[in-house]
Amino acid sequence: TGAGFGTYQWVYPEDIKAFGISATTTVDTINYAGEISVRRDTPLTSLPVEVGAQEADNNNHAFYAIGNSAHANVSMIWTMPRNFMSDEPSFSMEVAYNQLTSCTSNCSAMDPDLDRRAAAVRALYAIPQRNVMDGL
Repeated sequence: TGAGFGTYQWVYPEDIKAFGISATTTVDTINYAGEISVRRDTPLTSLPVEVGAQEADNNNHAFYAIGNSAHANVSMIWTMPRNFMSDEPSFSMEVAYNQLTSCTSNCSAMDPDLDRRAAAVRALYAIPQRNVMDGL
């Protein structure tokens, strides 16, 4: 009969517990930072579910997988010396890592293509240009 309209419901997971520690320091013109954390009872990437008449909530009867994860992040921001491209250039970089440590509830809903580990790197070189033209 073709595509039709349906209903949906936003889900707001409850009772997620997060524990972590972070530190930062500045040496000369470079700021370094890092953090590690764990999350307990956090939603995991799950497959879509056709709800139907089933009863669900965001605690004891969630339709999505729930589990535990660990996270780490390190970053730096360097306020660079003036150069020919900008009076105030900067360079920032961040490395993030997370790992699924366990699935504790409704594990059959978890996406089977889910990677247990993920990492990302981001770097940005910024060359602000202020007062390029008078009056701007």
